[in-house]
Amino acid sequence: MLLLVFDTETTGLPKTMNKNVLKAELHLWPQIVQFSYIIFDTTNNEIISVNGEKISINEMLDVWQKPLENVFPTQTDGNVAKTEEFRQFGKDVLELGIKFKPKSVEELSALQLNTMTVAEKINEMLGKTGEKIQIAHYESMEAPIVFSYNHQGNRLATILGLNLKDVASIEEIGHELAMQVAAMNPIAVDKENVPQDVIDREIEIGKDQARQEGKPEEMLEKIAVGKLNKFFKDGTLLNQDFVRDTKKTVRQYLQESNKDLSVTGFKRLMLGA
Repeated sequence: MLLLVFDTETTGLPKTMNKNVLKAELHLWPQIVQFSYIIFDTTNNEIISVNGEKISINEMLDVWQKPLENVFPTQTDGNVAKTEEFRQFGKDVLELGIKFKPKSVEELSALQLNTMTVAEKINEMLGKTGEKIQIAHYESMEAPIVFSYNHQGNRLATILGLNLKDVASIEEIGHELAMQVAAMNPIAVDKENVPQDVIDREIEIGKDQARQEGKPEEMLEKIAVGKLNKFFKDGTLLNQDFVRDTKKTVRQYLQESNKDLSVTGFKRLMLGA
């Protein structure tokens, strides 16, 4: 399974998207920024909308993928990506990726597409449109069974692999989890998959927060570990609450079908992020 994203825009979301924004401040931000900054009301542990009401997973995804040009000025009207030539080019490049299985954007760009390489074709299209075009993201995945989810508007997409395919309702399970990745943006499959540098950073953040709250120095490590466990629950797919039924985790949802069923990996791509 492959995910391919072309970038024809020169601006995107702010780099400070990890800033904590209070619920009371949400009205100050355009919708796309609100849901880029905060997905859960941590006080009540529920998905919220601008007016504080619960919204469905599809409604939340609709907000996530609203066209960025409606929020931030760009140097293009976005029409390049809507042309038949561009869409066909995207399909042709994907077929090359499936056939030759390149490992990177560089390898993909060097592949031959008819009489020229992919990179040369991009330059040719640039000359026609006057618009900067580049392969912004390229991801591939292999697993016993792989699922994809492309949200309406082609601005948010995921692929997800499972370790077993001969399981009842596997198509529904795969689709649900691909949507979960799109909506909840986990950083890893499980806590064992979180990079050590990320763990170290979160521990230091937890210590600093506790220190600023006036906690005794000898308690900082314990407090930071507690915050780290919360980070694992919110940020790793198998430990997240299952969006369709928050009384169970994603791991529990999988084990209801087969105790050995699990996620091998996932990729999530969003334009502008």
